[in-house]
Amino acid sequence: MEGEKEKRVKTMVLDLESGTAGKTLRLVEKPIGSGKQGSVYIKRGRGKGPDKAVKIFHQSKPETAEAVQRIIEAKFPNNMPICKPEKYFYTKDGRFGYIMNRISDGFVEYKDLLKYLSKRDEYADSIPNLAILCRIGYGLAEIIYSIHEMGWIFPDLSENNFAFHPKTGLVMLFDTDNLRKAEEAAKGKVAIRGTYGSMAPELVLEQSYPDQYSDNFALASVIFQMFMHHYPYDGKAMIEEINDTSYYNWYHGMDPVFAFSEKRRNRVLPNTGHYREMWKRWNMFPESLKTMFRQAFEAGALCPEKRPEPKEWMLLFHELARRIIYCPECKQEMFTDDQYCECPNCKKVNLIQEMVIGNRLQSGKIPIYKNREISPFEIECSSACKREFPFHKAVLPIAKLIEDQGLPYMVNLDKRDKAWICHYGAITQEMVYGDGNLFAENVFIRIPVNRGNWSMTLREYTFSDGDLPF
Repeated sequence: MEGEKEKRVKTMVLDLESGTAGKTLRLVEKPIGSGKQGSVYIKRGRGKGPDKAVKIFHQSKPETAEAVQRIIEAKFPNNMPICKPEKYFYTKDGRFGYIMNRISDGFVEYKDLLKYLSKRDEYADSIPNLAILCRIGYGLAEIIYSIHEMGWIFPDLSENNFAFHPKTGLVMLFDTDNLRKAEEAAKGKVAIRGTYGSMAPELVLEQSYPDQYSDNFALASVIFQMFMHHYPYDGKAMIEEINDTSYYNWYHGMDPVFAFSEKRRNRVLPNTGHYREMWKRWNMFPESLKTMFRQAFEAGALCPEKRPEPKEWMLLFHELARRIIYCPECKQEMFTDDQYCECPNCKKVNLIQEMVIGNRLQSGKIPIYKNREISPFEIECSSACKREFPFHKAVLPIAKLIEDQGLPYMVNLDKRDKAWICHYGAITQEMVYGDGNLFAENVFIRIPVNRGNWSMTLREYTFSDGDLPF
C-alpha cells in the first residue's frame, strides 16, 4: 500500500541547463514550503538514496546565484547541522535553484510546536521539557558561534528557519541561502535583513546592515520564543492586533520595550486572561535566564554591543541543564539554585538531594531525582573550551538514576567501549553497559567522558589534585 501511494504522488520534471545538477530534476509537484524568495520541493532519492530538498527562486537574480555559489564553495564543517546548498542549477526556462539536505526525520519546526501546545493532550510527548529547551538553546548558540568564528553571519535567523528534535534537543538550521560573509553583509550585499519579531531594532529602521550583533539579537529572540512562545517586544501593544510597517517601526524599532520590563509598566504584557499564564512562566525562570533576556532586549535594544554573545548562552544553558528538578508531589518541572526549593505550583518546600561531580579541571553539582537521565552535556560542557561539543552531539544519556528498595542506583547507559569504575573506599568494581551500583555517600563512580575521567558521589565533596579516588 505504501508503494502504491508513492506512485500516485504527482511529480514534475525540470529540464536543466548544463551545470552541476544533471540534465533533469524530478520533483514532487506540491511544494513543502513557500516564501517571499522561493518555494521548496522534494526530490525523491534513487534506490536507497535519501530524499533531498530543492529550492527554486521566484526570480533569478545574478547576485542571488553568486551568493549561493559562494556558500556551496565555503568550507563549512561537514557535521554542521544546517541544510546548506550542495548543488545549484538553472532551468531551461531561466529559473535558478539549488539542492540541499532535508530536515532529518523526527525533527519539528517551531510552527509545529505551536500546534502541539494547542493540543497538549494529543501531542504531550512532542512538547520539549526544560532539559530539551536548554539543549535547543545551547545548540542554536553553538551553530551561530561556529558561523561567526568562520567570519560569516546568518541574517535571517528566526522561528521560521530552524527545527529541533523534541526527544534529544538537537537543532538544524534551514533556508541557509541567506548566509553571508561578514564583510559582504557590511557592504549591503544581503538578500534580506531579517524577519520581524527576530529582527534587531537597527535593522527594522534600516539604519544598518546585518552583522554579528544583529545575529546575537535574533538568537536571543528565538530562544525567548522557545521558552515563552511570544515575541520579546510585543507586550501590551500586542492586544491591539496591529500588524503593519508603522507598528513595527515604532514598537520594534524606535521605542522597543521588553514585554516583561520592570521600568516601562505601561507597555508590558497584560497580567490577565491568557497572558497570566505567560507571567507565571516568566516568574518561574531562574534569575540568570531573566537577566540574559533583559540584557538582550533592554540594555541591548539600542546598544547592540551589550547583547549576549553565543558563548554566553552556551555557558548559561549548560549550567541551567544541571539545575532542573521535578516536584515529588505534583511533578512540576522547575529550575533550582538552592538545597531547598519551593514548588511554584503546589508551594511544597522540597529538600533537594545533590550529586557532586568533578575532575581535576572543574567541578559542580547536579540535583538528583528518580529516573533522572544524565548526558555528557550536563556533566562536562564548558564554554571556556573551544567547541566543547561540536554541533551539540553529546546529548544521549549515559547514566540513569533509579530507585531500588528506596535506595538510589546509578545505571551505566554508556554504549561506548569504556568501562566505568565504582569505588567503595579501597574496593573497586567495574561497571559495563547495563550494570548498576548503589549510589551513596562515600561511593564514587568514575566515568570516562570526552575530557578525561569524572567522578560522581552523593556526599558534599570538593575535588582537588591528589584526593580523587583513582
